[in-house]
Amino acid sequence: MNSFIKTLPFLIALTFLISGISKLISSDVFEQFLYGLGLFSLDQAFYISRLTVSVELILALLFAFRLYPKTISCFTLGLLFVFTIFIVYLNISQKSDDCHCFGTLIRLSNGLSILKNILLALLIILYRKKENQSQKSQKLKLAICVITGLFVGAGVNFPASRLHPGIKPVYCETCLNELLDQTQLKNEKKIVCFISTACKYCKLMAQRLTVIASKTDNNNDIVYFLWDDKNNPEIFFETTHSYPFSNYKMDVISFLKLTKGTMPLLVLYNQGKVEQTYRYSDMDENKIIEFLNK
Repeated sequence: MNSFIKTLPFLIALTFLISGISKLISSDVFEQFLYGLGLFSLDQAFYISRLTVSVELILALLFAFRLYPKTISCFTLGLLFVFTIFIVYLNISQKSDDCHCFGTLIRLSNGLSILKNILLALLIILYRKKENQSQKSQKLKLAICVITGLFVGAGVNFPASRLHPGIKPVYCETCLNELLDQTQLKNEKKIVCFISTACKYCKLMAQRLTVIASKTDNNNDIVYFLWDDKNNPEIFFETTHSYPFSNYKMDVISFLKLTKGTMPLLVLYNQGKVEQTYRYSDMDENKIIEFLNK
């Protein structure tokens, strides 16, 4: 029994470490999951996802080094309670059957996630009862844990577009004008999106545009140009749970020539004029909504 008690902080630390790292590895998916709930803006979803990862990594370090066990245990139990309430909300509202507790590394249903939180809470309570609070000052170790958690959680996989927001996507403007002329869209106002149905970030952009469009009730001004070697866009919309906007199929050569091989590409196009262009990572929710509401 004593040997089990001694391993408790490391078991708890390992759980939070796996949870934090798995979310960090799939940070784009976790961010889109939060944004897709419709509770947060795009920027809020980004910072909340990063903060969540940082907090979990900090807790992993604090439990591993057994720092302030009484205080940290109380804080963690409160946090688990909040997470559990959030999962219950997801289950009742049927917004998602996966809370992304372990990112895309381990898929858990909402029921299993709640059970995991309960078991983790029991381990923390047992650890808190058995562990004595150190009388020595541990402020330096605490600071190191907090700084390390924040640095890793915020710094790893940080989008370059947020550091250099002025960089515009490179694409073939002549190809774009010719394509829109052929499809009789050149004199219209449209959000034109170039997507490969096999591309991870293209799938995320489709999900993101679905949320943005729901905030405007304007689905008529969004058009997809899809590169799909199987020519089945219906499967793409079904698997991504995204809205089936108006779409055209493109051959691979024309698609790659226009996008310069970098995808997805989103263009705010207004009667022959390109007002703005975006990749997935630098989409500006407010500007896109403003464009749709014009």
